[in-house]
Amino acid sequence: MPNKRRPHIIGPFFLIAILLSAGVFYWHKLQNAKEAVVAAPPVIYHQVTESTAPSTDEAPAPDPILILRHAQELGLTGERQKQLAKIVGTYGDEVQPLKLKLEAAGRQFAESRRKADPSHPVSMSDLEQQAATVSEYSRQKVAMKQRYWRQIAPLLTTDQQRKVLELWSEFLSSHTRSSQQRSKQQ
Repeated sequence: MPNKRRPHIIGPFFLIAILLSAGVFYWHKLQNAKEAVVAAPPVIYHQVTESTAPSTDEAPAPDPILILRHAQELGLTGERQKQLAKIVGTYGDEVQPLKLKLEAAGRQFAESRRKADPSHPVSMSDLEQQAATVSEYSRQKVAMKQRYWRQIAPLLTTDQQRKVLELWSEFLSSHTRSSQQRSKQQ
């Protein structure tokens, strides 16, 4: 008797496995597409307009003493220099006691950090509480500079204001670099 072999028919379980694999593959592709849409940054359109004067409300405000030091470089007239000197004199009288308080509070904070027991970690809330005085005096000083910048800015042309802000930015950058170098040396 001849051996009759039946052709192999794809079993129903094998067919179900193929369909499930295709479904999972398709579902995975859809999920990746959704994540790509969610992760895409928003499109923002900007209108380019010509700016007038730099804003006097933007922080950080330049230090009035720095402005006075660069008065000739800025091309201020004799009368404008006198007005600036008067404003800076008032600023100096007002800021000096605050500077002293800020320095004292900074030393006190640094001293408390040195005296802290290294075996007992300090919580973030404790650090914030200890630094609160320094932070408050710093905020007051920034607000004071902002107030005096609003008095000084009208004495300057738009170009002079821009130059002052550039000088202040350069000063802050060099001060930051020198602070970083000092901390690396310690």
